[in-house]
This record gives sequence, C-alpha cells and structure tokens, in this order.
Amino acid sequence: MAKSKPKKSSPQGITWKKDTLAYGLDMFTPQLKSKVAVLIDRQADEGTRMMKQGARWTDRTGNARATLKGDAKHMEFEDQIILHGGMPYQIFLETMQGGKFAIIRPTLPELGRKTMAMCQGLMALMR
Repeated sequence: MAKSKPKKSSPQGITWKKDTLAYGLDMFTPQLKSKVAVLIDRQADEGTRMMKQGARWTDRTGNARATLKGDAKHMEFEDQIILHGGMPYQIFLETMQGGKFAIIRPTLPELGRKTMAMCQGLMALMR
C-alpha cells in the first residue's frame, strides 16, 4: 500500500505586507526619541531644583547652592542626566561627616525613579 503524502497546509495567522513592522518601528523611534529628549531636559531641571531646595548645609556665600546643576546629555542610543556642583569644595560638602549633608548622591535615585516612571508612561501613551 502506498503512503499518501501529507497535504501542505496554507500558512495561517498574521500576514505581513511590505515590511509593516519595520516601517512602524521607523516611525515610532524618532517620535519616541524626541519626546524622551524633552523629558530628560525637564528632569535635569527638576534635579537642579531638588538639589537646591534639599541641600541641608549652611551656604555662607550662596555659591555652593547656586552652582548645583543638572545637565542633560543626548547621544544616539542613550540620554543622561548629570548632577553636579560647581565649587571646588563641593566634594567636601558631599562627603563630610560620612555624607550626612550630601545632596547630589541622594538626589540621583529619587530623580531616576521619577524619570523612569515618566518614560514608561510616555511609552504607554504612544502605543
């Protein structure tokens, strides 16, 4: 008895035409990148505000508080927020008494959590 060949079934499911996935990603990426860049710029300013308001040390000249700054840096595949102080003695303010009066390092995780939550919300809105 001859064995019969199984019938070839036609593919079922999703049919992609003209690479719709790549086209959609190409459209999505620039929009997302520009929105994330605006968000990062705003959050860098928020980091500046948080540090200036939250610094617990006595600022005799006003210079240490005035030079606390959050900067945004945008690259092709990553965006950064850099928090820093502009006075030569800033390291002393951050490390004296075991970091009791630090403001830059404690601001980073709080700002990071807020920024990531906002990025997730932004991506959810773009779906």
